[in-house]
Amino acid sequence: MSNLIQIKEVTADGTAATLDITDIFSADYDIYKITSSSHQNSDTHTGLHIRFIDSGGRVITASDYGYGRVRLMTNDNTNHERVENQSRITNGFGLADLHPQGSTTVTYVFNPFNSSTYTFTTEETLWAYTGQIEMRKGIGVLTQTASMTGIRAYLDSNTITDKTKIRVYGLQRDT
Repeated sequence: MSNLIQIKEVTADGTAATLDITDIFSADYDIYKITSSSHQNSDTHTGLHIRFIDSGGRVITASDYGYGRVRLMTNDNTNHERVENQSRITNGFGLADLHPQGSTTVTYVFNPFNSSTYTFTTEETLWAYTGQIEMRKGIGVLTQTASMTGIRAYLDSNTITDKTKIRVYGLQRDT
């Protein structure tokens, strides 16, 4: 049986557009579960993006991210997206557009610390956007073979609200 071991919990302080969660990936685990919840503090749509941080403390901004998603909305629209050569996982921790809407996400990260393979993700997100509820399932990849030790959650503008919380867990292997 596998167990989740909480590694870190971070709550934004409401003063910055970035939130770095460092020293979370190591040789101790191959699979990580990240949960996030965020709330909107303005009437401008705000997507919380993801970038990885390597073992040297550098935020990976190169166009080496890709992702694919299916989006299901309450207005019966279904949308598929597939993008490559991006500088981030856009809206990786969700999107909201009207105060006090928010989002919640469960993301799994695979082999981020292993420098001989790419870092892969899966995500499930629920959010409110344009007065609707939207659910999204997706996969992502960082096509660099470097050891990643953290993530950066960030907004293009505004500040991350002090109600935004991110928790990181390691998935302990069966022995």
